[in-house]
Amino acid sequence: MADKILDTTKVWLDVKTVAELKGITERAVRLSLRQQNKYKFETEDIRGGKSYKICLSSLEPELQTKFLNEYYKALVLEETEEIDLNIQPVQEKIIPESMKRVALARLDLLKLWKEYIKEKTNKSQANEEFLQLYNTGEFYKDIFEILKTTSMRNIITQSEKKPQNLSNSPPKVGKFFATFSS
Repeated sequence: MADKILDTTKVWLDVKTVAELKGITERAVRLSLRQQNKYKFETEDIRGGKSYKICLSSLEPELQTKFLNEYYKALVLEETEEIDLNIQPVQEKIIPESMKRVALARLDLLKLWKEYIKEKTNKSQANEEFLQLYNTGEFYKDIFEILKTTSMRNIITQSEKKPQNLSNSPPKVGKFFATFSS
């Protein structure tokens, strides 16, 4: 990264800063501005009088170097220093793996059930067939190992619920299906 070069013609200093650089009083700086045409300066009308701004490039080279060494480096360092804000981290809800597996297995069972009854004309008979097949433990064995037996009421109740993001909140484990809080 290339160093940025400061354009000293665009830097204007107040009387207090110039007085500190020169080691004299602010009054002495203001008097020298009015009496000598040594420095390039601007006046600004403010409440209660005038404010003077002195161009950095019109100061002696030693004062320019001193300003850059003292003030400019301090400004750069202030911008890049780490700031201790004392912010406490927010504890996110951590969902245990076992709860995630149960919730995903329930979701898979719902999808399988919907596919199964979609092909059938008699929905109530299809529901009973699906339930009997599933509860034997031979139909979708991997899901059955996680969820065990269920009832049609649990499947239908869960299918009527609005799907939500699993990462938002941990499931409240009930008899069969996890319900998600909004």
